[in-house]
Amino acid sequence: MRYWQPGDGPKPQRTNYAAKAEEFPGPVAIACAPPEGTIALLGFEDSDDHPWAIDVTYATTGHTQLRVRTVRGTIDWPQRIRSVETLASNMIEPVGMAGPGAARGPRIPTAPETPTSIVIDGTPVPATRMDLPNRSGIRVEWQGQHVFCLGEASLLDSLELRTGTSADFTRFMAEFEEFIARRRPGGQ
Repeated sequence: MRYWQPGDGPKPQRTNYAAKAEEFPGPVAIACAPPEGTIALLGFEDSDDHPWAIDVTYATTGHTQLRVRTVRGTIDWPQRIRSVETLASNMIEPVGMAGPGAARGPRIPTAPETPTSIVIDGTPVPATRMDLPNRSGIRVEWQGQHVFCLGEASLLDSLELRTGTSADFTRFMAEFEEFIARRRPGGQ
């Protein structure tokens, strides 16, 4: 990876996730009460030139505590590639997490999904849950979107979600910029 250097031309603009959330064709879920001491890291994916997913990853330095991934439904556009995300595919064990001597490459978990519910915007919504030894996940169909929540079981036990707004994503971006500024030489 090569970072931008003075003399490389105009500095690339950071993605405006508030605008991406506005362009997303449905509501985007965020945690009502993020895990203590975390910062929200934002991610965006597209597919066939259409918005596909928005991730809000709540992390501390070097450790992801919770990820809330909103994936668009497929009712309003024909996908060229008909792949579907599942709870298991979102919980793939990254290379290296399997331990010494384990097969290389990602592994799709085979644990069963059990019925559960999660509160979104103050209303319980039916969902499914998968628990693994080192992480858990919840999948919920919500207002035409697929929402995946991944983290430690204890976090998911009390997790409540709400609809994210443009103001939330603008705040997340500002908090991230402040976090980066403090880490730069001469920062606070």
